[in-house]
Amino acid sequence: KSLKSIILSLMLVWVSTLSTLGNSNPVDDLKKESLLVSFKPLSENHKALISVKNLSQSKVSLNIIDAQGILVYSKEITDATNYYIEKYNFSKLEYGKYTLEILNKDLLVTQNFRITKDGNFLMEKQTSIPVLVPIINFTEGKLMVRMMHQISKSGSLVISTESGKVVYQEIIEGESSYGKILNLEKLKKGNYLFSISVGEKDFTKVITL
Repeated sequence: KSLKSIILSLMLVWVSTLSTLGNSNPVDDLKKESLLVSFKPLSENHKALISVKNLSQSKVSLNIIDAQGILVYSKEITDATNYYIEKYNFSKLEYGKYTLEILNKDLLVTQNFRITKDGNFLMEKQTSIPVLVPIINFTEGKLMVRMMHQISKSGSLVISTESGKVVYQEIIEGESSYGKILNLEKLKKGNYLFSISVGEKDFTKVITL
Protein backbone atom coordinates (compact mmCIF):
# COMPACT_ATOMS: atom_id res chain seq x y z
CA LYS A 1 0.00 0.00 0.00
CA SER A 2 1.05 3.58 -0.57
CA LEU A 3 1.69 5.93 2.35
CA LYS A 4 -1.42 7.91 1.35
CA SER A 5 -3.72 4.86 1.49
CA ILE A 6 -2.29 3.76 4.87
CA ILE A 7 -2.91 7.22 6.37
CA LEU A 8 -6.45 7.22 4.94
CA SER A 9 -7.15 3.79 6.46
CA LEU A 10 -5.89 4.92 9.87
CA MET A 11 -8.06 8.04 9.70
CA LEU A 12 -11.15 5.96 8.89
CA VAL A 13 -10.47 3.65 11.85
CA TRP A 14 -9.97 6.66 14.14
CA VAL A 15 -13.22 8.32 13.00
CA SER A 16 -15.09 5.02 13.37
CA THR A 17 -13.76 4.58 16.92
CA LEU A 18 -14.82 8.09 17.91
CA SER A 19 -18.26 7.47 16.45
CA THR A 20 -18.65 4.24 18.42
CA LEU A 21 -17.54 5.87 21.65
CA GLY A 22 -19.91 8.75 21.10
CA ASN A 23 -22.88 6.46 20.55
CA SER A 24 -22.23 4.60 23.82
CA ASN A 25 -21.77 7.68 25.97
CA PRO A 26 -24.46 7.55 28.71
CA VAL A 27 -24.28 11.31 29.20
CA ASP A 28 -25.27 11.85 25.56
CA ASP A 29 -28.06 9.29 25.95
CA LEU A 30 -29.32 11.16 28.99
CA LYS A 31 -29.53 14.36 26.96
CA LYS A 32 -31.59 12.59 24.29
CA GLU A 33 -34.12 11.04 26.67
CA SER A 34 -35.03 12.47 30.05
CA LEU A 35 -35.53 10.26 33.08
CA LEU A 36 -39.26 9.57 33.45
CA VAL A 37 -40.67 8.70 36.87
CA SER A 38 -44.27 7.58 37.38
CA PHE A 39 -46.05 7.16 40.73
CA LYS A 40 -49.37 5.42 40.02
CA PRO A 41 -51.78 4.74 42.92
CA LEU A 42 -53.57 1.36 42.75
CA SER A 43 -57.15 0.54 43.67
CA GLU A 44 -55.83 -1.19 46.80
CA ASN A 45 -55.33 1.31 49.62
CA HIS A 46 -51.74 2.23 50.51
CA LYS A 47 -50.36 0.56 47.37
CA ALA A 48 -48.81 2.16 44.28
CA LEU A 49 -46.72 1.32 41.23
CA ILE A 50 -43.43 3.19 40.89
CA SER A 51 -41.82 3.05 37.47
CA VAL A 52 -38.71 4.66 35.99
CA LYS A 53 -37.94 4.89 32.26
CA ASN A 54 -34.91 5.97 30.23
CA LEU A 55 -32.31 4.90 32.78
CA SER A 56 -28.77 5.99 31.92
CA GLN A 57 -27.18 3.28 34.10
CA SER A 58 -28.33 0.11 35.89
CA LYS A 59 -28.01 1.52 39.43
CA VAL A 60 -31.06 3.34 40.80
CA SER A 61 -31.41 4.80 44.30
CA LEU A 62 -34.93 5.15 45.69
CA ASN A 63 -35.62 7.11 48.88
CA ILE A 64 -38.77 8.20 50.69
CA ILE A 65 -38.51 11.20 53.02
CA ASP A 66 -41.19 12.49 55.38
CA ALA A 67 -42.26 16.10 55.96
CA GLN A 68 -39.60 16.54 58.66
CA GLY A 69 -36.83 15.50 56.27
CA ILE A 70 -36.32 12.09 57.89
CA LEU A 71 -35.45 9.17 55.64
CA VAL A 72 -38.18 6.55 56.19
CA TYR A 73 -37.30 4.16 53.36
CA SER A 74 -34.24 3.55 51.20
CA LYS A 75 -33.51 1.02 48.47
CA GLU A 76 -30.80 0.58 45.84
CA ILE A 77 -31.53 -1.28 42.62
CA THR A 78 -28.31 -2.44 40.96
CA ASP A 79 -29.55 -4.51 38.02
CA ALA A 80 -32.16 -2.27 36.39
CA THR A 81 -32.35 -2.09 32.61
CA ASN A 82 -33.76 0.85 30.67
CA TYR A 83 -37.04 0.33 32.54
CA TYR A 84 -37.79 -0.37 36.22
CA ILE A 85 -41.20 -1.01 37.79
CA GLU A 86 -42.26 -2.32 41.20
CA LYS A 87 -45.34 -2.33 43.44
CA TYR A 88 -44.88 -0.70 46.84
CA ASN A 89 -46.97 -1.01 50.00
CA PHE A 90 -47.12 2.22 52.03
CA SER A 91 -49.40 0.87 54.79
CA LYS A 92 -46.68 1.25 57.45
CA LEU A 93 -46.38 4.98 56.81
CA GLU A 94 -48.59 7.43 58.69
CA TYR A 95 -50.80 9.80 56.74
CA GLY A 96 -49.13 13.05 55.75
CA LYS A 97 -46.71 14.55 53.24
CA TYR A 98 -43.77 12.64 51.74
CA THR A 99 -41.19 12.97 48.98
CA LEU A 100 -40.10 10.17 46.66
CA GLU A 101 -36.53 10.59 45.40
CA ILE A 102 -35.23 8.67 42.38
CA LEU A 103 -31.51 9.05 41.64
CA ASN A 104 -30.01 7.64 38.44
CA LYS A 105 -26.44 8.60 37.54
CA ASP A 106 -26.35 12.40 38.02
CA LEU A 107 -30.06 13.17 37.73
CA LEU A 108 -32.47 13.37 40.68
CA VAL A 109 -36.25 13.27 40.22
CA THR A 110 -38.40 14.15 43.24
CA GLN A 111 -42.12 13.45 43.47
CA ASN A 112 -44.06 15.04 46.34
CA PHE A 113 -47.17 13.19 47.49
CA ARG A 114 -49.58 12.90 50.39
CA ILE A 115 -51.06 9.84 52.05
CA THR A 116 -54.61 10.47 53.25
CA LYS A 117 -56.19 9.00 56.38
CA ASP A 118 -58.06 6.44 54.28
CA GLY A 119 -54.89 5.27 52.52
CA ASN A 120 -55.26 7.14 49.24
CA PHE A 121 -52.56 9.19 47.51
CA LEU A 122 -52.57 12.81 46.39
CA MET A 123 -49.87 13.61 43.83
CA GLU A 124 -48.14 16.97 44.02
CA LYS A 125 -45.14 18.62 42.33
CA GLN A 126 -42.48 16.61 40.48
CA THR A 127 -39.05 18.13 39.78
CA SER A 128 -35.91 16.99 37.96
CA ILE A 129 -32.46 18.42 38.78
CA PRO A 130 -28.81 17.52 38.11
CA VAL A 131 -27.04 16.50 41.30
CA LEU A 132 -23.61 15.91 42.73
CA VAL A 133 -22.81 12.18 42.60
CA PRO A 134 -19.45 11.19 44.11
CA ILE A 135 -18.00 7.71 43.71
CA ILE A 136 -18.25 5.99 47.10
CA ASN A 137 -16.88 2.64 48.19
CA PHE A 138 -17.25 1.42 51.78
CA THR A 139 -15.38 -1.73 52.85
CA GLU A 140 -13.89 -2.97 56.13
CA GLY A 141 -14.58 0.24 58.00
CA LYS A 142 -12.97 2.50 55.41
CA LEU A 143 -14.88 4.95 53.24
CA MET A 144 -13.34 5.92 49.90
CA VAL A 145 -14.69 9.08 48.28
CA ARG A 146 -13.83 10.33 44.79
CA MET A 147 -15.22 13.19 42.72
CA MET A 148 -14.18 14.23 39.25
CA HIS A 149 -14.88 17.61 37.62
CA GLN A 150 -17.72 18.37 40.07
CA ILE A 151 -16.16 20.71 42.59
CA SER A 152 -15.39 23.98 40.83
CA LYS A 153 -16.77 25.69 43.95
CA SER A 154 -15.85 25.17 47.59
CA GLY A 155 -18.07 22.90 49.64
CA SER A 156 -18.25 20.64 52.67
CA LEU A 157 -18.21 16.95 53.60
CA VAL A 158 -20.07 15.90 56.75
CA ILE A 159 -20.67 12.57 58.48
CA SER A 160 -23.30 12.63 61.22
CA THR A 161 -25.34 10.26 63.37
CA GLU A 162 -29.07 9.69 62.85
CA SER A 163 -29.71 12.17 65.66
CA GLY A 164 -27.70 14.86 63.83
CA LYS A 165 -24.46 14.77 65.84
CA VAL A 166 -21.50 15.57 63.56
CA VAL A 167 -18.67 13.01 63.86
CA TYR A 168 -16.57 14.29 60.93
CA GLN A 169 -16.50 17.52 58.95
CA GLU A 170 -14.23 18.85 56.23
CA ILE A 171 -14.15 21.90 53.97
CA ILE A 172 -13.61 21.01 50.30
CA GLU A 173 -11.80 23.64 48.27
CA GLY A 174 -12.68 24.14 44.62
CA GLU A 175 -10.47 21.90 42.48
CA SER A 176 -10.70 19.68 39.42
CA SER A 177 -10.87 16.44 41.43
CA TYR A 178 -11.10 15.16 45.00
CA GLY A 179 -10.16 11.87 46.62
CA LYS A 180 -9.93 10.68 50.19
CA ILE A 181 -10.09 7.54 52.35
CA LEU A 182 -11.78 7.99 55.73
CA ASN A 183 -11.26 5.46 58.52
CA LEU A 184 -14.58 4.91 60.33
CA GLU A 185 -13.53 1.86 62.35
CA LYS A 186 -13.63 3.74 65.68
CA LEU A 187 -17.26 4.79 65.26
CA LYS A 188 -20.00 2.85 67.04
CA LYS A 189 -22.15 0.42 65.08
CA GLY A 190 -25.24 1.96 63.52
CA ASN A 191 -26.45 4.19 60.69
CA TYR A 192 -24.64 7.39 59.72
CA LEU A 193 -25.51 10.12 57.25
CA PHE A 194 -22.81 10.97 54.70
CA SER A 195 -23.37 14.38 53.07
CA ILE A 196 -21.48 16.45 50.51
CA SER A 197 -22.52 19.98 49.50
CA VAL A 198 -20.85 21.88 46.67
CA GLY A 199 -22.44 25.12 45.52
CA GLU A 200 -26.15 24.41 45.06
CA LYS A 201 -25.60 20.66 44.66
CA ASP A 202 -26.02 18.17 47.48
CA PHE A 203 -25.47 14.44 47.91
CA THR A 204 -26.59 12.34 50.87
CA LYS A 205 -26.16 8.64 51.57
CA VAL A 206 -26.89 6.42 54.56
CA ILE A 207 -23.87 4.35 55.69
CA THR A 208 -24.35 1.36 57.99
CA LEU A 209 -21.45 0.26 60.17
